[in-house]
Amino acid sequence: MMGGQSIFSIGSGDWLAAREGSPLATGVLRKALAASSTSRDRALRSWALALALRNQKSLPEALETADVLGRESPDSRSFSTLRLGVLGEMRRWADVSREAGARPANHPDDGYALHIAATAPSSAGDFDAADAFLRKEAAAPGSEAIALNSLVWNALCRGRVADDAIAAAQRAADLSRQQNAAVLNTLAALFAAAAKTSEARQILGKMILRKDQDELEAADWLVVALIAESDGLQPAALRAYARIASAPAELPTSVSAVARKREAALKEPARR
Repeated sequence: MMGGQSIFSIGSGDWLAAREGSPLATGVLRKALAASSTSRDRALRSWALALALRNQKSLPEALETADVLGRESPDSRSFSTLRLGVLGEMRRWADVSREAGARPANHPDDGYALHIAATAPSSAGDFDAADAFLRKEAAAPGSEAIALNSLVWNALCRGRVADDAIAAAQRAADLSRQQNAAVLNTLAALFAAAAKTSEARQILGKMILRKDQDELEAADWLVVALIAESDGLQPAALRAYARIASAPAELPTSVSAVARKREAALKEPARR
């Protein structure tokens, strides 16, 4: 909401231009913003232009434009959500931590702010601090499934998968009505890491059947590698890890970072 108005109050043309994010679309939105005569229109069109610029990966300009919205509607959740998202993409974790951490003090039910706040410590590998935000997020309305999924993924990143993590992953899948691919993939990965390979195979098979493409994605290969590792098939596990471990690991929570850590641990006994 912005000043009592939904973001969907903007014209359909502005909304489509924001989603498209092409240079032509941003040009249209700039003209619309310049022609805005009311505070409400400036706020709505600033949001649309900032979103278009973010989709175009023009992140510094997107942040500058989002701040126009902030001046018009400083307490707007749409402003906070957009600004935090852009800061996260820019890897400005100190700013993310400060701003996202401050917002829940005044808006304790803002699950998105809590989720973004968790990305700052997790980006530095501080999973304990990240989990503290995620547990608060899990209590926010409509945020439990996303928060639980991140909590249990952090458990996998740590390399410690206990029964309570699997139970939380199953709850996240149930809350998502077994339809969220990322949540199901996390559940399959945790099953595999805990040597519950039959359950992991069943979920992975369902996900593959739902896909529109033939090629497995990196997250799917991680599940394959974890299943092979738990089954004692070390050469197969190493080949599967190698398919994804070479990708740049921008964050400790990335699939490639998890694969690299598991691959190194699996190779370690052979070096002794």
